[in-house]
Amino acid sequence: MFGGRSPGRVIAPVRVEGGFVTAYDHTAAEVRTFPMHRITGVAELTEDPA
Repeated sequence: MFGGRSPGRVIAPVRVEGGFVTAYDHTAAEVRTFPMHRITGVAELTEDPA
């Protein structure tokens, strides 16, 4: 990927705490924790990504 950018992910937030978002990551099919400062955009989905 150019410019050090990772591909977009679809996540379902579970918890936001202490600068981190814990969410179900549909790409990895598991719960993961993401640092909020790395999140560059959000969008609401109208249908289930699964």
